[in-house]
Amino acid sequence: MQRVRTHRQTDRGTPSVLKWCLLAGMGLSAVILAQSTVQWVTIMRGFADPERSPDSLGYFYIPTPNTYWSGQLFEAYRELSGDTLSRFVRLRQWTDSFVHHHHYEYQHYFMDIPVVGGIVREHFSDEGLYLLHGKIGWFDGIDTIDWRKLLDPQLAVSMFLQAHFKYPDDTTYYFAWEDSLWEAYLKSELEDSTATWFPTARLVWISPNIGNSSGSYLTNLHLAYAIRVVCIDPFFDTTYYVDAFAPWNVIVAISNVYSVGVNNPCPSGYGLASVWYHGNRCIDTRKQGNKYILRADDDDHDFSTKYYAMLLPCALIANIKDKDNDWVGVHGDATSVHWFVQQAWDFFHWQMNHLLARRICIKVNMPQPDASAGQALWGYYSMYVGNVPDFHATRALDVIAHEFAHLVIRETSNLTYIGESGALNESFSDIMGVTVEHWVEGPSADWLLMEDGSTNPMVIRSLQAPKQYGYHYDTSGNVHLGQPDTYKGLFWDNGGAVHVNSGPANHWFYLLSAGGSGINDHGASYQVSGIGVFTAADIVFKAWTNYMVSASGYYDAAQATLTAQQVLYGSCFYQEQIWNAWHAVGLDTNLLSRQPCTMTGLGGHLLQDGVVKGYWVNANQKVLISVPLMSYYELLSSTGVVLQQGYTLQPFIAFRLPVSGVYWLRLNGQEIIQIIVQ
Repeated sequence: MQRVRTHRQTDRGTPSVLKWCLLAGMGLSAVILAQSTVQWVTIMRGFADPERSPDSLGYFYIPTPNTYWSGQLFEAYRELSGDTLSRFVRLRQWTDSFVHHHHYEYQHYFMDIPVVGGIVREHFSDEGLYLLHGKIGWFDGIDTIDWRKLLDPQLAVSMFLQAHFKYPDDTTYYFAWEDSLWEAYLKSELEDSTATWFPTARLVWISPNIGNSSGSYLTNLHLAYAIRVVCIDPFFDTTYYVDAFAPWNVIVAISNVYSVGVNNPCPSGYGLASVWYHGNRCIDTRKQGNKYILRADDDDHDFSTKYYAMLLPCALIANIKDKDNDWVGVHGDATSVHWFVQQAWDFFHWQMNHLLARRICIKVNMPQPDASAGQALWGYYSMYVGNVPDFHATRALDVIAHEFAHLVIRETSNLTYIGESGALNESFSDIMGVTVEHWVEGPSADWLLMEDGSTNPMVIRSLQAPKQYGYHYDTSGNVHLGQPDTYKGLFWDNGGAVHVNSGPANHWFYLLSAGGSGINDHGASYQVSGIGVFTAADIVFKAWTNYMVSASGYYDAAQATLTAQQVLYGSCFYQEQIWNAWHAVGLDTNLLSRQPCTMTGLGGHLLQDGVVKGYWVNANQKVLISVPLMSYYELLSSTGVVLQQGYTLQPFIAFRLPVSGVYWLRLNGQEIIQIIVQ
């Protein structure tokens, strides 16, 4: 079926919200009496300015003050575009209690049929309308529809159920309308004796790209029936959008279930799996024949997880398979590693803006009694994950993220795996392993590495207290507990052991992130104020990717971090803390060069690519952080207690924190922003 269209012939070739808003702007100038030409030009420029109102995003910032009223743009649009078949029906309105802004939400109807996802919002302050955004339908080919062939709604339901589920002949599915208790429950809830779970059909316009549409127009719209089907066994609750002329063709299927605990509540292409210490999670899988495998090859990921088979190439190793994509309780070590790699991949891609150059292969060992099988290793775009009683690498998110970071280092600075360069290679991987854990787990994350895979303190490493974990060698080559926390101080290995001499750089990162004071092994006292784990991680990542080479050592790393900070933030305060932290772990900071800084004091956003990474404020100072609209946020204390939560109904979150300390703002259950109150 072809797309349908409503705009006049003269509008062809201009499918943009800019056109829509310009029309609306001209309409407003005609509707509002005494509207000056200067103001009208200002409105047009406001719409046309790509920095203020990017057409690709569909956010249009309107100059204030003005005297526009709610719904006026839609009236002007209908009048000037000739689109008399479109109307915008107000769904709801609300007032923000914090800043007293008024918000209005409209549903786009075309020919009195709703456009699924066709929602537009207006936002008003005391100075008038300041923002219009949303998505509307773009119609094309209206004259090609043969409305005489539109099926009766109930006939469409019957044809769909027969085609998709072989209902009522097939007994594979046990539907909600077949169960008397479910039927009685619905009647009671709705207080309607005629209510039933049996599906009905609702006529809508739907885009096959409803969940992935870019810009402000929903295109390739189909006339469809929305048919909701609730099934008890196997359990699912899904709305199917089927072709209104051929209901056996499903255009889009959207689940109405959002909680874990059903057969597979994961998005299409994902399976539900058991993950060590993280419950059941959605893992990226692919269908191969009539089974599913641990393979991620979408736009965001490209890796396979298989069981270890000596030194065979990945392509020659059999896939791990499951018949129904329900991995709960089976292949737990492999599915855990698969999910851990997925998190590390997402962290480096979305948080650090680095995407691996090619596919990687993860080889997971089955539980082994041999201690030599307990290592986690990285190679040329491959990862081997060991599994022995003393070290279950398969259970540790930070270990897998550590190995993933090695791959990223190879693609960037390629730090030589020997001496100080090798120690920094290990340290930066430790740092990223811990940072990914903070990124995934939020305030509950710690500063230990490998603690989920082992209880042996010599296997575990600590960024906070290196001397209490890890190992070092004495002059006779015997192994003892503890890593060095000071450059060329106690426990430092003069032979250059990379897993030993990574300790000082690890401790530097902890101090830079969380702060601390004390006296190092050289007798020098220090005081460091933490800047937050993600801000510190940004600096480290920028340092090793841009300002270090394969043979860089500790002093090179120190200078690189100062340079990276200057590029990212230009903050005198951050520069001072980086300097203090390197001094704390034993470097002679007099050998380092400082660049002029531009930002002084503690206030202000800390930005990288427009994303807030951390925030410094004084007690009772108003915090105002820009976030996407309708983000779910949680404000947590340093111990993980939720202090405030809800959805953002405007493009920022505002609050005051009266007590000094470290707080966390978690957005949509994932992105973490640290707030430090002086």
